[in-house]
Order: sequence, then C-alpha cells, then structure tokens
Amino acid sequence: DERRSGKTVAWLATCLTRLVLLQVLATGTLFVLALIAIYSRFDWDPHLPEVGILLGVASVMFATLGYVGASRLNLGVLRVHATAQGLLTVAFLVLAIASLEVALGSSKGFFFSRAARASVRRHNLSVGLASLAELVIGVPQVASSILLRRRLSILLSSKGFDDVADARFALRVNAGVLVLLGLAGLSFASATVSYFVQHHLGASAFAPYMLLEGSIALLVIAAVAKWCSVQGTRVSAVSGYTKLARLGTVYFGTAAAVAVIVLINIGDKVRRKGVEKKSVEARATGLLLLLATCDAVVAAALLASADSARKLHASRVAEREKEQERRTILRNRRRARRRPSQEERRPSHEDRPGPSPLRAALRLVAEPGQLRDEDEDAIDDEVDISEAQFDDEEDPEDAPPLTRYERGAVAWGLFTGLIHIFLDGTFAVFNHLVSFENDQGRLQRPWFVEAWHLWGGVDKRYRKSDSFIVVQVAAMALVAGPACLIFAWATFERTVWRHALGVLVTTAQMWTLGLYFATEAHVDFEDTDRSDFVKFWLLFVGTTVIRFLLPVPVLWGSIKGVMRDAEFHHRWHLQYRQLSSSERKRALE
Repeated sequence: DERRSGKTVAWLATCLTRLVLLQVLATGTLFVLALIAIYSRFDWDPHLPEVGILLGVASVMFATLGYVGASRLNLGVLRVHATAQGLLTVAFLVLAIASLEVALGSSKGFFFSRAARASVRRHNLSVGLASLAELVIGVPQVASSILLRRRLSILLSSKGFDDVADARFALRVNAGVLVLLGLAGLSFASATVSYFVQHHLGASAFAPYMLLEGSIALLVIAAVAKWCSVQGTRVSAVSGYTKLARLGTVYFGTAAAVAVIVLINIGDKVRRKGVEKKSVEARATGLLLLLATCDAVVAAALLASADSARKLHASRVAEREKEQERRTILRNRRRARRRPSQEERRPSHEDRPGPSPLRAALRLVAEPGQLRDEDEDAIDDEVDISEAQFDDEEDPEDAPPLTRYERGAVAWGLFTGLIHIFLDGTFAVFNHLVSFENDQGRLQRPWFVEAWHLWGGVDKRYRKSDSFIVVQVAAMALVAGPACLIFAWATFERTVWRHALGVLVTTAQMWTLGLYFATEAHVDFEDTDRSDFVKFWLLFVGTTVIRFLLPVPVLWGSIKGVMRDAEFHHRWHLQYRQLSSSERKRALE
C-alpha cells in the first residue's frame, strides 16, 4: 500500500475516524439548539427543530457505520456509509436552507409563503447554522469514505482475500441497519399519518402511508438479509434476496419522489366544490422533508444491501465450484484406494460383514457436521468406509426439492403472514380513523382504512373499535404475522422445529377465529344483520368458515411431522441404549 501512489489506507481510515468524531460533536450541538427551540414555548408550524433532532439521530447511526467500516476495513459497510451519509448530507443542506429562510423572514420563500416571528427566526437561525456545520463535516466524510473504499478494493482484489466472509459481514451489518430504519420509519410514519389526517392535510397523508407500509416490509427484508448472511443458506436464496432488495429500492425511491412532489406543491391552491383551498399547508413542510429523507436513506441502504448480496452470491458460486472440484478429487482417491486387485474375490452378499460397531456409534453420538474426511482413519471396516457418507460432503444445493405439502405450507405462511402484518396492522394502528369525523361532524375517513369501513357494514364492531376486535387484530399483526413468515422460512429450510411451530401458529389462528365468532354469537349477533343473506351468511359466516378451514391441512401435516420425528427419536434412543459403554467412549474419542 505504501509503495503505491496516493494516500494510504491507514491515512484515509484515520481521516474518516476523525471526521466521524467531529460529526458526533456537531450532532450534539444540533441536539442542544433544537431542544432549546422546542421548549421555548413558542408555537411554530414548520417543525424544523424536530426534523433536526431526527436527522441527528440518523446521523449518529451512520457515523457509527463509518467508524466500524474504518476500523474493520470492510467494503460493504463503507458502501452503506458513503451512500446513506451522502443522502443525509443533502437532507442537512435542505434543512439549513429552510431554517435560514424562516430565520430571515422571507415572505416569498420557496418553503414558506409567510414571514415568521422574531422568536421563531432566532431559534431557526441556530438550527440552520448547526445544519450547515453538519453539512461542512458530512461532505469530506463522504469523500474520504469513497476514497477509502476504492483504495481498499484495489488492494484486496490483487490479493487472495476472503470475499465471502467480507460480504457476509456486510450483509449482516446491513440487516441491522435495515431493522433500525424500519422501526424508526414505522413509529414516525404512523404518528405522521394520524397528524395529517386529524389536521385535514388531505393528499399529504399518502406520503407517510407509503413509508409506513414500506417500513413493515423493511423489517421482513431485514430478516431475509440476516438469513442470507448465515453460512448454510442456499445460493438461490441469496440471489432471490438481491432481487427483493432491488425491488425495495425502487419502492422507496418512488416514495421519496412522492414526498418531494407534495413538498413542492406547498402553498398551491386548488378549487374543491367551488371553494378555493390550499392543496398542502405549510405546517407539513418539516414532516414532508423528513419523509423524503427517510425514504431516500432507506433506498440507499437497500441498494447497498443488494450490492453486498450480489457479491456474496458471486463469491459463493465460485467457492462452490472449488468445493465440488475438491470433492471430486477426494472421491476419485477413495475409489482408487478401494479398487480390488484381480486376484481378490469380491465377497458375496452373505459373506459381507455388517456395519461396524464404531460406525454405528459414530452415527448415534456425533452431531451433524462433526464427521470429517480424516475420520476414515478411525474406522477399520473397509466395506463400511466404501458405503459411508460423510456429513461435510452433503451439499445443501443438492437437497431434494420441496414436496407438494411443503410448497403449499410455504405459500400459506407467506400469504397469511403478509395479510396479518399489513392488513391487520393497519387496523390495529389506525382503528380510530375508521369512523373519523371532521370539524363539521361529517364522516371523513382516510382512504387506507376504507376496506375496514366497508367490512364494518358486515360486522359493526370494526366501526365501533370494539376492544376485543382491536386486541385480537393487534395480536394477529404482532405475533401471528411474523410467526407465519418464520414458519414459511422454517419449512423451506426444513428445520427440526418447523412442525412444532406449525402446530402453534395454526392452533392460534383457529382459536382466535373461534373466539371471534363465539363472542358475537353470545350476544345473539347484535352487531350483524341476520336478515341480510349476503352480509350475514355469505360474508360473515362464509368467510369465517373459510378462514377456519384454511389452516387445517397445515395443522394436520404438522401433527404428522411431529409424530414422525417422535417415532424416529424413539428408535434412535433404543439403538443408543444398545451400545456398550466402551463403544460410546471410543466413538466420542
């Protein structure tokens, strides 16, 4: 590295570390100034100090990524840091311009169309100056991260570096970042949607709703990324995650564009029912700015995650080809060593000895993955060696395909889990908006709860936000939805505990549906109209019966799997008890 021209890796890493520390100090200053502005007891609509605090939180998180990338010299982490920090720097630039515009009291500004009071100007001036400090530190930080990544990539590509381990670590870090972004986006978007609807900001609620649903999907994508970073994951799963991450990038990029379009339309007037109104009010400026930033940062993180997954897929394919060549060579050596001479007589089936006690003991006491090639020397039976299948020779890519039941169980888990998370989750969070009324007392519900309002015509408990219904739907969204997705993954991977989880998930769903129908029957169906054949018998009773019967095949298959595993373990235990203490001791040695 020192013999090459340009700055060394150590120098660039030191610069990046120092810039990260400076950014943490600038973020602390921004926190203090924004808190002073918030608790100054002045009412101001732009909400720019809160935006500064939330951007500061994201700044600290990505500064931590920069420190990890500089200390570990990981290409994937540096890629995430450079991309996300670059977008965050642009957000600080916009925040500085908006804050200084309010501070100067411009009456024809781009973001606001009215002058601000002197107190609001003073506080926004401090927030704007702190945002400029973040901007001044963020630009060289992004530049040093890009230069360090480029320099390190050139050096590592010329040496025999383990790309698989690097890509796995980067994908694991990306999964953690996506989880944090998903939780932050979920909490922020849900509060913003309620704020926009209750203040009658109209079309502005579409932008935070896209972030809300995307944040839920982001948690699922993060779980898939964590799964792909594990060593035993199939190569096809890593390739599928690459496509999924790119699709998520397109979605969040579209959401950021929607937020920017709404932000540009602030102050424009439209005519509705003969009355001229503002399409988007100025009070939504700060929140829309933060929404656009969150969407862009998530899109950047997903793009970097897709790049890490692509590199991991390429490295895994190359590693798999080398491993297949090694196994072919070892298999040929064994065949050459076991090939009998012409004078030797191949023993008949009656003369061939049975499996050696040592081989039987090894199969009973050794855990999967413990038997290796060198264990051949510990087995004296030549016939048993020729028929042995060592655990490290089993390629997960050569596993038998999924059966018809397994494919159906995976499809059921994915479909049911996503329905619970997205549809039930929407009602659990926004059930108070199903029958929301405006200032004139007229019903004015947002469009994303329209489906629940229509179902409230069948079961009035949904329109009244019945406590049992809200708790039941929230439990389905928080517990049953993720459990169904985990069951689908466990069935695809054929884990040992998939059948037990299938029994729990299906039983929970059938139990809650039974309670849903029984509680209404207990009050003589007072919230439904039994005189209406379509609403009562087809919609209420019919859909309940169908939802009750859908998990039955999965439940029956899971019960049979549990019984089959129990029978196998029982036979294994009987064979293990037949081993003598000396055989167990020798096998363990």
